[in-house]
Amino acid sequence: MATPADKEAVAAAAAADVSSDISTPELLDHSLPPSVTTTTPPSPSAPLPATDAHLPVDAPVLPLGAGVHPEDQAEHLEATPDHIVDAELEKVHAAHREHHGLEPQGTVFEGIEDDKLWALMRRFNTHTTHILSPPTKLPEGEPDFRRSDLPNLDFDHDVLMSNLERLYATAGVSGIYATREMMRLMSWSPEERNRTACFCAGYFISAYFSMAIPFIISILILLTVSPKSRTILFPPVKPPPGVPPSATDPTNRKGDESALVGVGHPVVHRSKAEQIEEQAWEFSSGLQSLGIRIVMGGHKGHKGNSRVGKKEGESSSDEEDSSSEDEVQAAGVDVMPKHEEDGKPLTPKQRRKLQAKEAKKKRDEMVARIAKGGQDALGDIADGCEIVHHMLSPPAVYPHYHARELFASAVLVPILLATAIVPAHWWAQGASFAFGFAFFGQPLIIRGTRKFMELVPNWQDLMNPRNSLLSRVPTNAQVAVYVLRSSEAAYEPLPPPPHAPTAKDLKEEMSKEGIPDGDEAIKDAEAAEEEENPDNTADQSVSGKVQKKGAKKLLGGLRLAAKKAATFRGDVTVENTRAKVGNKIDRTFYQSRAKDDNTLSSFPAKHNGTSGHLIINHRPGAVSTLSFVPLRHPNRETFNAPIASLVELRKEGVFIAPNVNLEGMGLSMRFKDHVERMMDTIGEGEDPHTEDHEGDMWSFSHVARRDQLFNRLIAIGGQKWETL
Repeated sequence: MATPADKEAVAAAAAADVSSDISTPELLDHSLPPSVTTTTPPSPSAPLPATDAHLPVDAPVLPLGAGVHPEDQAEHLEATPDHIVDAELEKVHAAHREHHGLEPQGTVFEGIEDDKLWALMRRFNTHTTHILSPPTKLPEGEPDFRRSDLPNLDFDHDVLMSNLERLYATAGVSGIYATREMMRLMSWSPEERNRTACFCAGYFISAYFSMAIPFIISILILLTVSPKSRTILFPPVKPPPGVPPSATDPTNRKGDESALVGVGHPVVHRSKAEQIEEQAWEFSSGLQSLGIRIVMGGHKGHKGNSRVGKKEGESSSDEEDSSSEDEVQAAGVDVMPKHEEDGKPLTPKQRRKLQAKEAKKKRDEMVARIAKGGQDALGDIADGCEIVHHMLSPPAVYPHYHARELFASAVLVPILLATAIVPAHWWAQGASFAFGFAFFGQPLIIRGTRKFMELVPNWQDLMNPRNSLLSRVPTNAQVAVYVLRSSEAAYEPLPPPPHAPTAKDLKEEMSKEGIPDGDEAIKDAEAAEEEENPDNTADQSVSGKVQKKGAKKLLGGLRLAAKKAATFRGDVTVENTRAKVGNKIDRTFYQSRAKDDNTLSSFPAKHNGTSGHLIINHRPGAVSTLSFVPLRHPNRETFNAPIASLVELRKEGVFIAPNVNLEGMGLSMRFKDHVERMMDTIGEGEDPHTEDHEGDMWSFSHVARRDQLFNRLIAIGGQKWETL
């Protein structure tokens, strides 16, 4: 830990001139420095600000955060708390280990660097909101936490945005990096000239012998099987002094390329993992601002299997017809719209209204199905990208597997042999025959496909690469669950991850961009209405103006209330009187009366309006249980259930915004005893989607540190889960 004397010495040396032609100092080991004074040079392992990178000592230099001036970093270093300086030093050491190909370490969990661990857990907390046990379909020996294939699930905006972030964090960032790596190879710059010449010579020599494609595939096989070859063929470039390693620039000259330049503290900088996290969030937020009215669609509330309760499979056609008829009647739409209940015929106007309602209902159902299908497809693509990334670079913290060797031998090597042996004109003839058969052989293709699906009903599972070539390769969520389970098995639960290094006010400003609320929303609505009806504005009656003004005030009040609920415990900065009023509202309406002592086993919450604590009892030699102890009767538990009997868990939204999941809000859970779990058929039999017993359901609101409680519950019991 950096001592105050170290910081004082470093801050005193910040006034020195910056020399631009001094080479980057090499990083040393992790040993802590002895005390230094202002008259002696800094110790070799004392942290240096970017302004002191020119000093003739070998010491880790703290990179500059995006938008931070070097003098500001040097001035604030002395007053910075030790834990912040230590965290930044650990990022520097982690970057040094990655640059030199050393094994990842970490101070929190062995085998994974701290910044990657926290970014992984933050993404897991955002993505995972609803889980079910046991999984309805999980091949034996494969990791759990796959997406559920239960029918009748609602579209979830939060899951959609999380899938967008995951997709950009893998395919987007990797695509940008690979493209710039190719541009670096094509540049023929002085530092790349020899390497480019070698690639050029190899390509044209192989092309002379008609082996250009096998040459490229051979390089792909080498890069797939041997991670060390990647640093030889594409050597990493060390960033200049004071510049953080870039997640998207192979030359490491551009540093942090996130759009939000603020990092919240002058001494803090973003590591590669944090840059990817920030840029993925910015990408999804930009799309949300662009099409906010589209992506915020979907059903309101939780219907069908999306609610916490007994699960059901697909209904028969008769049941669907009767249920849809009941829904239409409940909505006030007559299934026989030609006559009213008393037998009187409907007027043309009434008939048009009923037809419009039915058309709107069908349209909403179609939009919901399309949105849910897009959400699932995006999630599957994001899962595939994460699996391919972990196939090529297995996480050191996860159990070892041989997927990349299997992929190279089963896919790339046959392609290499085929392209090297089969003449080129055979490929042209085969492609022309395939095109003709696909164009003229449609009846045979349809008949053969139907016969194949009858003979092999589980063809989707057999052809899924996750069950064959990519078997046991995890997604990011599965890696996070493994880390959580390993921590709980050692009775050392993970602490909650710190906030991402982004200035809170900047992130909040970008979050609300494109979403007008309060007075701005009312003014925008008035301006739009005046543009549509410029001549009718002056002819409105007084009563019409009063009604419109009252409706606008109600709309603005509801939007402000929803904003207040949606920003509870969010990244919002207010000052003076507004801060005091906001804190009082939070304590009155949105928080439990129970005091939060920030322990790993006690979580303040409310149950049916009663404040208390959710207590996790997890210790060696005892059955792990979850109980709720009210404040009024601390010696009497409202409920006490084994965590192993937990079968469903969902993060709930606030009453005014049911589709918004917020930290500190609701948490619903469902328990089944051993007998009910044995008698249920979910995940087994001909109908693996239907449950015979519902179990006991408990709902809690105002849950403090909800993500931490959620993670502990899914990691302790030993159940296998699937995500909904």
